[in-house]
Amino acid sequence: MTVLASILLLALSLRLAVSGVSPVLADIAVELPFGTASTGVLGMLPTAAFAAAGFAVPVLMRRLGLEALLLLAIIMAAVGQLGRAMASDVPSFLVLSGLTMAGYGIGNILLPPLVKRYFPDRIGLITALYVTLLAVSTAFSPLLAVPLEQAAGWRFSIGAWAAVSVAALVPWLVTAWTEHSRRKISRLVLQPYRPGGLEPLQPDHDHTARPPMHHALAAPGVGGAGASSMAGPAGPAPGAPAPATALATTTSTTAVRVWRSPLAWGLALVFAGTSSNTFAMFTWLPPLLVDSGMLPPMAGTMLAYYAILALPTSLLVPLIAARLRNPLGLGLLFTGFYVAGYAGLLLSPSFGTWLWITLAGLGQGTFALALLLVNLRTRTTAGAGALSGFAQGIGYTVACAGPLAFGLLRDVSGDWRASFALLGAALLLLVVGLVVVGRPRYLEDSGQS
Repeated sequence: MTVLASILLLALSLRLAVSGVSPVLADIAVELPFGTASTGVLGMLPTAAFAAAGFAVPVLMRRLGLEALLLLAIIMAAVGQLGRAMASDVPSFLVLSGLTMAGYGIGNILLPPLVKRYFPDRIGLITALYVTLLAVSTAFSPLLAVPLEQAAGWRFSIGAWAAVSVAALVPWLVTAWTEHSRRKISRLVLQPYRPGGLEPLQPDHDHTARPPMHHALAAPGVGGAGASSMAGPAGPAPGAPAPATALATTTSTTAVRVWRSPLAWGLALVFAGTSSNTFAMFTWLPPLLVDSGMLPPMAGTMLAYYAILALPTSLLVPLIAARLRNPLGLGLLFTGFYVAGYAGLLLSPSFGTWLWITLAGLGQGTFALALLLVNLRTRTTAGAGALSGFAQGIGYTVACAGPLAFGLLRDVSGDWRASFALLGAALLLLVVGLVVVGRPRYLEDSGQS
């Protein structure tokens, strides 16, 4: 329960500092002279930091271990949040915001391998819970930001979210101490504990270490209850929950060249497509609606509604997709929601607006599916960390340019057609990625060095 509480508190904290600043930025600018350039930098920090974390986490995870890296990330986020709440100038505010986003970026990448390691037999359920909390924090922190600012000022409004990070730190300290004790026992009784967040090999009855699972496994679908014990344990079908005892013995003794894996590139395209669309909508949906004649307060309400629609998809998609051998059809369904919503917003933005935003908002289910696929397409904690870092690193790098390009195309063309064409191209990348990563297989089964 401690680990579960830790994961859920971490997920809840990951978006609070991202979406809780823009609603009070006008009040911050009264005291700190934010201009167009500094505001643009502030807006790009989350995706830039998340992308950098994606490329750095696999290396840091091997050197520091899963729990130690996570503790460092939470401390970075908490210190950054408290520090920028006390900042006296714009450069300090931006640097400390960068520290905050770097910490949260690391936490964002580590969530899938954490679920892989501690809940290998409940991947769908735990993924559904933490992705739902990501959506909750994204949707509701902007709603609370202004009341907190009105009650105690903008510094309190943006600094208060550090309390959630501190709350997430406590159970992880307990978890880290438990892991430290387990490693000592492993060294004394079993065998040296493998560093870097990897599971130790578990001994069998005659106290001989079992070989790494991805070398001993039969092909998916071969073996089973009736298979001869001489053939080795049967591997779980990719995309289906595996017994915890089986995954607990999984380790990776060879490095996977993620950038050479078609599966990794496929998942990177999924993250790139879904992140580009999501961040473009978060940035430009209100201006688009105002341009069609809607009043600004109502346009803001529509954005909040769009964000809230991520809640049902975050809860249901992982539970459904975890039971599917190939979730391609589910991914195409949510991509279709995006297309239908965008078509309505482009062709009839002032009539049927609620329907168009409902459809586009439901398209966000592709994000929950992408996070789940990190674990469904890997055998090991190390593999999940490498795939999560690579796919999200590429995805958030592309997402950095999405909102900027969306706005520039609007300025150049004079209408929104070219901007929506850009989102259509991003959806094509998403579909290609879904086709590649949907086929049941594991990252560790190919591309090893």
